[in-house]
Amino acid sequence: MDVPITEIRPRQPWWRLEWREMWERRYLWRLLIRKELLASYKQSLLGPVWFVLQPVLSALLYAIFFGKLARLSPIGVPRFLFFLSATVFWTYFQSITMGVAGSLVTNAHILGKVYFPRLIAPLTTAGVTSVHFVVNYIVLIAAYGAYCYRSAYVAQLTLASIPVVLTLALMTLLLGMGTGLWCAALGVRYRDIRISLPVVLQSWMFATPIIYPSSLVPLAWQRIYFMNPMAGIVETHRHLLFGTELPPPALLGVGVVTTLVVLLSSLFVFNRTQRTFVDVI
Repeated sequence: MDVPITEIRPRQPWWRLEWREMWERRYLWRLLIRKELLASYKQSLLGPVWFVLQPVLSALLYAIFFGKLARLSPIGVPRFLFFLSATVFWTYFQSITMGVAGSLVTNAHILGKVYFPRLIAPLTTAGVTSVHFVVNYIVLIAAYGAYCYRSAYVAQLTLASIPVVLTLALMTLLLGMGTGLWCAALGVRYRDIRISLPVVLQSWMFATPIIYPSSLVPLAWQRIYFMNPMAGIVETHRHLLFGTELPPPALLGVGVVTTLVVLLSSLFVFNRTQRTFVDVI
């Protein structure tokens, strides 16, 4: 007697995204985020403190070597906060990109056994990283408030800045998701993508005003320079905190367009690739 075989096939063209199915399984997304958060803290002495130490220690080292010794931080702006204001956003972007890029391979044992919308895997990584970002940003605000209180520094950040900060965080999330989805889709067949990604991100960091202000970039290069959306995000955030010079809105708009192009194209590429990547993994 022949055993019946059930074959699951895509029900819609690759260019149509499965938003309805994603919404119906949102409970699974919340469950996976909770599982990942709990698993991250197990068998660790410091637990979630590690997620705060990474940007704080990076900012401290930058303040010593690039701020005090190389004198790359602007005069009148606290060195540690100058670098921390950038590393918080950069760590958020880098963590999302790396996590989303490896989400398919990491969850290969589940994806090959149980069907659910594949986009939930990278979205879980983005959700976990967003929780870490919120904690890191609270630490930044606490350090900013303490500095303003102890040194009589006039705080530039106000309640009216909250929508702008949320917009910057959203842009960072979307850019990280877009970059990570591109790497996840291509990395299934080409493992070189995941191997080379840390080097690419390291180079990307130096093309972003993390350890220096964008005012050091020659004017002739700035149109190309601000095609990097992270450059506009970091400089806008520093403007909110310290009142530093804000790049022209047209240049910031280029970064927004770049983010949307990367995100939308990555969604379609990922949606097309996800139909066959289980066979490749």
